[in-house]
Amino acid sequence: MKTENRGVCEQTKYLGDEGLCEKGTFSLGLMSKVFFYREKPWYAGQFMRIVRCNYDIDDFAGIYLENELNTLSNALNSKLVRDIDETFYNYEIDLPADNEGNIDFKAISKFVKDARKDIFSIIKKALYRKDNIIE
Repeated sequence: MKTENRGVCEQTKYLGDEGLCEKGTFSLGLMSKVFFYREKPWYAGQFMRIVRCNYDIDDFAGIYLENELNTLSNALNSKLVRDIDETFYNYEIDLPADNEGNIDFKAISKFVKDARKDIFSIIKKALYRKDNIIE
């Protein structure tokens, strides 16, 4: 199932502009009820929705929002495909805000970048301990 690895193990060759979805958008699988942030252009299948952010975001904010959107998965699981749009449009997520009350995409991106550095550091320490060097 592609939802286990975000589809990163396979790539689709270029099939033409028709049906090509923009990079920086989200896919919602209507059967799996899982959102993915798409860093590259991609093709949608029959049971997919394309979700666009109303703001310009970088890939780090996209990854953050992917996780926030996936909190909706449980609510969508009990819905029929025909009811997913209504459920999605009525769903609210809480996002960090700046002092003026605007979504703080800089803080969101920094959070993801810092988390990624922490994860890489933990992995590096685990892989390169003197008693556990992986070659």
